[in-house]
Amino acid sequence: MKLSLLLLLIALVGSTQALHFYLTEGTEKCLTDDIPAQTHILGYTHLKDKLPGVPDGSKTDGVTLTIYGPDKVQISQKLTLFGKDKFALTTTKGGNYKFCLKTTTSHWVSKNQKIRYGLRLVVGEQEQQDVKDAAKTHHIKNLQTKIETVKIRAKEFVDYQQLNSKIEDELSQANIKINDRVILFTIIETIIILGSGVFQILSLKKFFAQKRFTY
Repeated sequence: MKLSLLLLLIALVGSTQALHFYLTEGTEKCLTDDIPAQTHILGYTHLKDKLPGVPDGSKTDGVTLTIYGPDKVQISQKLTLFGKDKFALTTTKGGNYKFCLKTTTSHWVSKNQKIRYGLRLVVGEQEQQDVKDAAKTHHIKNLQTKIETVKIRAKEFVDYQQLNSKIEDELSQANIKINDRVILFTIIETIIILGSGVFQILSLKKFFAQKRFTY
C-alpha cells in the first residue's frame, strides 16, 4: 500500500525542506510537491540504517528513489545506498511532482523492518551551485595555467643549464686540445734545440780535430 505525504515547500527560490521518517521494507512511500517549470532542485538523501541481510559496502541494495512528473510519467530513478547521497533535477513542466521511495529488500510481512531515512530538497539553488562550480573551475584553470608557466620556466632553466654545460664541455675540450698542442710544440722545440746543440757540438769537435791535424 502506497503512503502519500504532501511536502509543503515554500514557493520561493532557495527554499528548503528536510524530512526524516521511517520506511517499511517492501512498502513504497511517496512525497508530492507543486514545483514551477524550469526550477532547479538539489536533493540530499540519507539512509541512516543498514538494510537487514545486506552486506557492508553493497552497491546493489538500498532505497530506490523514483521521480514522476506532473503527467505521472517517470522522469528519473536513482538507487540511494547506505549513508548520504545527492541528486539534481531541473523541471521542464510546472505541476505536481511525486518522489517515491522503496527499499530493494523485503521479507515476510511480520519480519519487515522500519528503516530510518532522511530527504532534503533544495529548490532553486542549483544556479548558485553552478556559479560556485564555475568559480571553482576558473580557480582550477588559473592554477593549471600557473603550473604550466612554472613548468615552462623550469624547462627553460634546465635548457639554459644544459646549454651552459655544453659550452663548458666545448671549452674544456678546446683547452685540452690547446694544451696538447702546446705540449707537442714544446717537445718539438726541445728536440730541435737539443738537435741543434748536438749538431753544434759535433761541428766544433770536427773543427778542432781538423785544426789539430793541420798543426
